[in-house]
Order: sequence, then structure tokens, then C-alpha cells
Amino acid sequence: MKFNEFIKHLIARPVGTQLFWLYIIGYSDKPISISEASKHAGISPMHGIRVLKWGEDILKQLKIPFSKTDNGNRTIFSFKETQQTELTEEQKLHLRICVGAIEYLNRETSKAFLTGLEKNQKDLKARLKEGFTAIQVKTVIDTKVKEWKGTEREKYLRPETLFGKKFESYLYQNQNEQTNSKKLTGDELAKANIAIGRDVARGLFKTDPPAE
Repeated sequence: MKFNEFIKHLIARPVGTQLFWLYIIGYSDKPISISEASKHAGISPMHGIRVLKWGEDILKQLKIPFSKTDNGNRTIFSFKETQQTELTEEQKLHLRICVGAIEYLNRETSKAFLTGLEKNQKDLKARLKEGFTAIQVKTVIDTKVKEWKGTEREKYLRPETLFGKKFESYLYQNQNEQTNSKKLTGDELAKANIAIGRDVARGLFKTDPPAE
């Protein structure tokens, strides 16, 4: 589907752009404002206008049908293909967490792992599906950066190591953290995901918005 091509373009962009367009896609057929989408993405309204134009240009290049209808000071976006290809709420949440976590890891380690690369997202997505949360992901990053940065093990500060099979052992290595590090299931996970979705949008991983 052509809309999947748009998603591929999107995940290669900075986190602010991704969150901005995920907000628009999530509120398809509902009136929204650019300022709301920009606030959700952690970028300025002026930058939001540029991000909006970038997305519209890509949609046009890919010949993806969409409409934009003014409704007072709000706009209604409609995507005709998204009924078949729209990301689920869980997929949107996991994408936000993956992008935020990798951006945060880059910032803490001065590295440049690509946020949109499936190799970098694969293990983290698996951990999120198992019931681990964004807060626990950040705990593992913080723990191992503090332990390994500046040592010969610094080379292992990478997504496939931190989010791989030893993720749980890294999370539990400080015994006093175990109470707050359990996996969540059912209603607990659903409630946590709602809160985490807000936290990621507000900058749980403290990623800087793209320069204007």
C-alpha cells in the first residue's frame, strides 16, 4: 500500500516530525489544530507548519489521496487508504517509544543510531510486546550508560545489546528496582500505556526537538 511508503519516509525523520504526523494520522477525520499537533510533538507551531508542508509534499509525491478541510480554526485531515493500512494504537505507541528511546540513547552516548532502522527497533518492539514499559526501557539505558560509558564495554551501548535477550537481567540487576520493574499485563498494561504515551509525547526520553 502507498500509505506504508509514507510511514517509511516518516520513521526516517526526526522524532518531532514523527510525533506530529502520528498525531494527525491518529485523529484522521476529526478536527485538530496545528498548535495542538505541534505541542504533542514538542515543536513550535512555526516548525509545525513546515513539518505539515513536508508531509503534504510527500503524500502528493507518493500520490496518496488525502483531503484537508478547514473547520473554523481547526483542520480535518482524511486519508482514504488508512482504513486498510492505518497503524494500530499499540503500533503507534511502540513506534513513539522506539524513536524516543533510540534518540535518547544517541544523546547519552554521542552515537548516531538510525531511529527508523528496523534492526535498531526490532528487539525493543519485542520487549514492549512482552509487557515492558518505556520507563523500564529508560531505566536500562540509564543503568548501562552509567556502568559502561568510558570503559571497554562502551561499544555494547547499542540497541541490539541493551534491548536484546539480557534486557530483563539488566533491568533487575539492581535488586531494589525489582518492585517497580515487573512486566505488566491486561488492564495494568493498558493503563500504563496510556500514561506512557503521554510521557513519551512530553519528552520522557528528554529528546531535543529538531532545530528550526
